[in-house]
Amino acid sequence: MSFRMKVLFWNMLLIAAAFGISGYLLMNRSFQISMDLEVQHVMSENQLIIAGVETEMVNRILQNSFFGKEEEWQTIGNEVLESLKGTDICFQIRNEEQALFEEQERPMDTDTNLLTGDLEEGRKQYIFYTDADRYYVAAAGSFSFSDHTYYVVNQRDISSVYIEQELQAQYYRYLTGALLILCAVVLSVITGVLTAPIRRLKKTTGRIAEGNYRTRARIHSKDEIGSLAKDFNVMAEAVENNINELEEENRRKEEFVANFTHELKTPLTSVIGYAEMLSAQDLTMEERQKAAEYIFHEGVRLENMSMKLFEMFLLNQEDLVMHRIYVPDFMESIGDSAGPLAEADGIKLIVQPVNACICGDGTLLKTVFINMIDNARKASVDGQSILFRSYVTEDGVVFEVKDHGCGIPAEDLHKITEAFYMVDKSRSRQKGGAGLGLSLAAKILEKHGAALEVESAVGEGTIMRVEFDREQEEE
Repeated sequence: MSFRMKVLFWNMLLIAAAFGISGYLLMNRSFQISMDLEVQHVMSENQLIIAGVETEMVNRILQNSFFGKEEEWQTIGNEVLESLKGTDICFQIRNEEQALFEEQERPMDTDTNLLTGDLEEGRKQYIFYTDADRYYVAAAGSFSFSDHTYYVVNQRDISSVYIEQELQAQYYRYLTGALLILCAVVLSVITGVLTAPIRRLKKTTGRIAEGNYRTRARIHSKDEIGSLAKDFNVMAEAVENNINELEEENRRKEEFVANFTHELKTPLTSVIGYAEMLSAQDLTMEERQKAAEYIFHEGVRLENMSMKLFEMFLLNQEDLVMHRIYVPDFMESIGDSAGPLAEADGIKLIVQPVNACICGDGTLLKTVFINMIDNARKASVDGQSILFRSYVTEDGVVFEVKDHGCGIPAEDLHKITEAFYMVDKSRSRQKGGAGLGLSLAAKILEKHGAALEVESAVGEGTIMRVEFDREQEEE
């Protein structure tokens, strides 16, 4: 059963219960009021009859024509009955033993002894009874004469009250049925409108499940469903971003494998070729020397590439151990390591440290800056210089490596930390590069909570910048 049908079902159940209970209470109250009115009428009639009987009896006593004989009660009863002509009043006059007067055409339908048996003088009482599918209320009252107690019993047909109640119940059933149908139609429309956003949200989830991660729920109501749709869109965006990141990561891995295979194939092909040349017997000494140098050069490049790949693997597996690093000593050691290689290419490395401290893994961070300087060296030519400096800002300590080399195109800046990416592959390979240095550097910086910033212009040079939190210097 759908949520809409559940809402409709339970609402209709509540409405039907409300109509049923309220109708029962109202009709029962109306019936009770009608019965109370009938009781009041029959009691009033009883009092009226007693008054008429006493009046006739007093008149006869004053005329010395009443002695309490049975035929005299018949006469009084007829006189009172005559005075009530045109009404539906039916009554009986009796003593404790027998009926003294009763209308022959409309005799009492109940045993009047049930009413008069325990009736106290001056009191009245009534009973309800049925006879031949008719409903009656009978009342009894008493009066005294010559030390004797007499009773007046009258009855009233109240079948119309029961008939009216049945008609009201039937009418109410029809009315309730019509109202329930109307409510069902109205509630169906209302629940359809209210649950429409849920159905749209369900369709959206179905499209996302099919792989359409760009789909969003277009629900703008300012209620719980609107909030749910908003949260759902946030979740869908997060899922899409995660999927995109996974796809991008998968693409990078595939590209990494392809590039790695290519980078291995190129030098290995040359190594195999030169090895075959060396095995030949007709090579000159100069040709043999050239082949050996190329094999050595490509072997060194393969060794560097394998070591950097191994470092990247270890970096993903291990947690870093941080230490306080004194910047001047740190930069001097980097200059000692990277300077000779730059000078061999006719490039001057200028080191300008600041007196400050940072926190990190010195060995890994040294790898970062050596790779940055090495990239600057590969982009520079004989006679140019590389500036390796640091300075203090309000937020921390900044390290910069600046060169005046070939520069990096703006559209390629975001690719420089990808494995095997090289702006100028021929220049990088000539200088022993494999495109892994900055990728490794980016991973190390990520472990330190830092990031590599690059500014570059083609033909003007490149600035690579990294900022670390500053540590308080020890006194």
